[in-house]
Amino acid sequence: MYLLIRLLSDEANVALRNVQLVTELQLTRYQRRKQKTMQGQIARLWSLYRRGEVSATALLKQMSTKYKHCA
Repeated sequence: MYLLIRLLSDEANVALRNVQLVTELQLTRYQRRKQKTMQGQIARLWSLYRRGEVSATALLKQMSTKYKHCA
């Protein structure tokens, strides 16, 4: 009986660790996707600035909206 309880407890711990690993992997994928999207937006803004389509003030204002959530 005690052996069965210990084995079930071990199995529950393994299952919990597996759930945590899956959740962490999903979070990593989400963060990677968001970072890629943000970097693309920043590259687009720099491109507009280099072509003279956006002023330095407008560039900085737009950049500040990209980074305001990180603080």
